[in-house]
Amino acid sequence: MNKIVVAIILYTFLVPIAGNEVVGNTTKIVEICDAYFAGDKVVVKTNFEPEKSFIVDPNGEKISLNFTSQNHTFFAEFELNKNVLLGRYTLILDGIQREFVVDFCELNFSYEEGILNLTAKTFFTEPRISYSVGPLQGEGVALVSIPLEAGEHEFVAECGKSVLEGNVSVNFSIVYNGTIFAVLDGKTVNATLKIGDYEFQDYFDPRELNLTKFRVEAEYKHLKTSKEFDLSFGLREVYFPKEKIVIKADFAEKGGLIDPTGKVHELTFKDGVAEFDLSKEIILGEYKVVVGSLERSFFVDSYEISAFFDGEKVRGNVSWHFFAPEFVEVVTKNESFKVELVNGTFEFEIDDDVLIKCGNAEVIVKKKNVELRDYYFLGDTVEIKLNFDAERGKVLAPWGEFLLEFTNRSAEFFANETGMYKVVVEEIAREFIVDSCELNASFDGKRILGEAKCVYKEPMLVYYNVSGVEGFEKVLNGTFEIEIDLPPGLHNATLKCGNSQISFDFSIFEKEEFEITTKDLYFLGDEVEIALPFIPENAVLITPSKSLELNFTKINESYVTRFVVEEIGEHRVEIGNATKNFLVDSCELNATRFGEKIVGKVSWHFVKPEFVEFRTAVSEGKAKVNESGEIEIHVDEGWEFLELKCRNSVLKLIDRKVFVGDVFFVGEEVEVVANFRPESGYVIFENQTTLLEFSETNGSFVHKFIADKPGVYEFRIDEFEKRIFVDSCELSAEIVDKKIVGKASTIFTPLSYVEFLVHPSELYGNVEVKNGSFEILLPENASEVVLTCKNSVLALKMQISDFKSFSFGKFVFNVSIDKGKFEALDFDGENVTLIIYNLKNGEDVNFTVELPFEIPKGMHVYYWKDFDGKPIAVNYTIGEDRRKIVFTLKDGEIDEDRVANGRIVDPIKIYFPKFKVEKKVEGKKGLLRVEKDEAFEIGIESSGKIKYLAFVDAENLPSKPAEFPYGLLKFEIEVE
Repeated sequence: MNKIVVAIILYTFLVPIAGNEVVGNTTKIVEICDAYFAGDKVVVKTNFEPEKSFIVDPNGEKISLNFTSQNHTFFAEFELNKNVLLGRYTLILDGIQREFVVDFCELNFSYEEGILNLTAKTFFTEPRISYSVGPLQGEGVALVSIPLEAGEHEFVAECGKSVLEGNVSVNFSIVYNGTIFAVLDGKTVNATLKIGDYEFQDYFDPRELNLTKFRVEAEYKHLKTSKEFDLSFGLREVYFPKEKIVIKADFAEKGGLIDPTGKVHELTFKDGVAEFDLSKEIILGEYKVVVGSLERSFFVDSYEISAFFDGEKVRGNVSWHFFAPEFVEVVTKNESFKVELVNGTFEFEIDDDVLIKCGNAEVIVKKKNVELRDYYFLGDTVEIKLNFDAERGKVLAPWGEFLLEFTNRSAEFFANETGMYKVVVEEIAREFIVDSCELNASFDGKRILGEAKCVYKEPMLVYYNVSGVEGFEKVLNGTFEIEIDLPPGLHNATLKCGNSQISFDFSIFEKEEFEITTKDLYFLGDEVEIALPFIPENAVLITPSKSLELNFTKINESYVTRFVVEEIGEHRVEIGNATKNFLVDSCELNATRFGEKIVGKVSWHFVKPEFVEFRTAVSEGKAKVNESGEIEIHVDEGWEFLELKCRNSVLKLIDRKVFVGDVFFVGEEVEVVANFRPESGYVIFENQTTLLEFSETNGSFVHKFIADKPGVYEFRIDEFEKRIFVDSCELSAEIVDKKIVGKASTIFTPLSYVEFLVHPSELYGNVEVKNGSFEILLPENASEVVLTCKNSVLALKMQISDFKSFSFGKFVFNVSIDKGKFEALDFDGENVTLIIYNLKNGEDVNFTVELPFEIPKGMHVYYWKDFDGKPIAVNYTIGEDRRKIVFTLKDGEIDEDRVANGRIVDPIKIYFPKFKVEKKVEGKKGLLRVEKDEAFEIGIESSGKIKYLAFVDAENLPSKPAEFPYGLLKFEIEVE
């Protein structure tokens, strides 16, 4: 099918011409084109200003021209609208004549069998066509024929001022329907068909060539296409129960499957694929798939596998019903491979459990295994584990034979005699040895020397634990040596080999010379470290109040103890016969700021410090300590903090400050921040004192409160005194002649501007305040202005002289007028009784009602008044949100008293929509859906389109000439 979309646009291509005429000694130049098209603009250029200038159309009518000048050149323009008179025109300028034609080009197109034809017709000029089809571009005169390839094509053609746009579909394909043939745009064509070396005209039957999978190429005129065919349906030779058969035939929609009983199952192809499920009760045997004149057969079979281990081989066979398999698939932990079947039997070598698969059958064959170790020692428990079920086995021991009883594939016995053993379970036999070992060892003063021997095998390793030091030592020719690196003292050694274990004690007597190394002076909190080349037998720390045993740990090549001193006074360390004394001292610091210097004092117990280190935000250094322990430090401006350090004592001082702003406005948050924790703080306002509570935040101490009254607030925070002003802005304004006139003033601080925000344009800015007054010019579309002066906000709405609300049930209605005042406003559920006064005689008033509900877009609502029993429509507009109605009333006309007296008496009926209406209009068709249940459709069969369509509630009509059962449609048709 061809899909064609056409749009016609007027276009022109003008070629200006110039005509010269010599008048006196002056050459007069006139420039104008020789041809124009409807919709063009005629532009006349001259080098002189004509006294008389006009154009004569083909009917002899004169058209005056008005010239303007620019840079000594004179111009005149004349618009040629779409309905301009075609023909020859004459331009007359002070006796100079020039002729031109006004033409129109009609563009059309047609399509047939892959050819796009473009035609152009004009009345006076040559109909030249320029076109583009996709990337292809070209030109021609009157008629252009363009061959198209298969597919979608968009084209654009231009002639004069006319443009023709559209798209064309070329559908050229190869079809199979018992025979193979070509189709162009839904019609069979006499195409040349090629299959390999064969060539056919019009059509051919693939069965004549016994083809199932092949490629067809088709040519017709300039068109070419190709297609792959698979008439085998993609079927295997055999399927199995629970499988899903997938039949592929992209040339068919229906087919059939015949089971072995002759029953036909219908096949439906979707996107060239149909499926048949073998998961239900299925019949084994031969099946046929029939699609058109094609048939293909396959089998549904079921296989069974039996297999077993025979030594190192697996033997087995596969049974079937209709279709003999060719191989089985073997899967192990590490690989998979295929084994060919010979008359249904197979065999292969494997030393592992295997999974064997063939068709729908699979079986796991496990190799029987008896699991136990090869080597045990006298007194061990021998545990035998099986991977198969067996009730009994037997053990051939050195003293005789006995039975094993298996539970959960496991059995065990106690090895109480050395020798060779054999375990036999079914056809599987495993051998092992039960051995016994002997150990002898002694310490020679430097190392442990020993012998290790077993009955059947020479041991390889001896385990040792010497005073907590564990490890293994190699046995060579039945002997071993264990190097000892231990401190003097009594030690224990435990040795193990097989079933033999011995323990013995030994002593190390030699001592190396050593010295206890510590400093002579430490301070509280310092860590003391003592390192020795051995672990001492006794090590004690004696403090002024107690004695503590010291424990040593090996670190690299030394034995180290560490401890922290916690008492002031003399300490002594005793290790063996060696001793070492040292002092533990402590310093204390106090300091105070006096102007630009810090004065402090240091105290100590035994040794006076020489200096105190200090650091500020801008400098660091050392301060000398005099004999009395006093120090003095000069600090620079901006020091912020001071850190003093004397041995183990650290003191930090800060430059105490309190931060708070100078001026706030009512409603603002006042934040008081101190860089120290205040001991006392309060604020005085209007002779009342209020305590301040500070909370810590990121190292600072903060108090916050809201300033709700203007005035002077005085703060007392430790030694600091601060004063702030809380100001307030008084703001008033009104709308006068499309501008805002206002006043603004503060109590303490000068006021320079007032901020404003204009809706709906969202125009934001500020206006200068002079002598307490300001003015703002408003844009045309302003509906509301919000003024802000510090803590004061004032909102003014445009064109609202009075505002009221009334309610009915759960609904609230907001109403306003742009002129006058409300004298009365009542609502009885249907009619609004309205009286407006303070108007000029005969003045118009906009009465705005803000609805608490939305009037559906697909619904038309009537508003009217009754005058002497006759309905008179009330003019109204509905807002874009469908929630606002503006009624236009006029004093003396839409008015009960009928008198232009500056007073409107006007009851208006308010309609409540009872239906939810959805509307959809597209060109000649329209749809209204009421409450999602009732739909109204309207269509135009002749020329024209729907301009307006809406649903009307029968109860909302001004008059009822007849009883309507449900509702009416209101529509407007625009005739083309």
